[in-house]
Amino acid sequence: QQQQQRHDEDEDEDEQGSEGFEEGSELPSLQGLTELIRWKEGGRERIVQTALHVKPGAKMTRVTNAEDIRTRTAQYIDVQIAAPPRDGEANEEVVSFLSSLFDVKRSCVKIVMGHRSREKICEIEIPPDLTETPNDAQETYLDLLSSHILRRLELFD
Repeated sequence: QQQQQRHDEDEDEDEQGSEGFEEGSELPSLQGLTELIRWKEGGRERIVQTALHVKPGAKMTRVTNAEDIRTRTAQYIDVQIAAPPRDGEANEEVVSFLSSLFDVKRSCVKIVMGHRSREKICEIEIPPDLTETPNDAQETYLDLLSSHILRRLELFD
């Protein structure tokens, strides 16, 4: 309920749209991160989208709801960011955090919605070698990615 209230308060701050991350969409979600991380189909690229609630100005960057994520009760990945919310510093730290969490280059991560809001939708580009694999290999990759992210969350918790 608190998260919904925060979402409502910040909703009007950013008018950019987000393609592909609609509630009830039929994108496959990662095991253990249901509703937080999903595939986005887009041309030849394979992209994962995730929803974050960001709290800038913290002493250190860390996930504050890892247990809720593990028990599948989280609506967002709540992240305290060790950067102030000015001149894009917090957004840069969000990109840095996600690139570390997903173990990808910073250039593979972008904020697609919520540049001036605490609620953000981010996209993470999956390495090109996955794009041409059959669906069962992609599902195996999703399982591996899910396990990897859950282990990495412990570092930020």
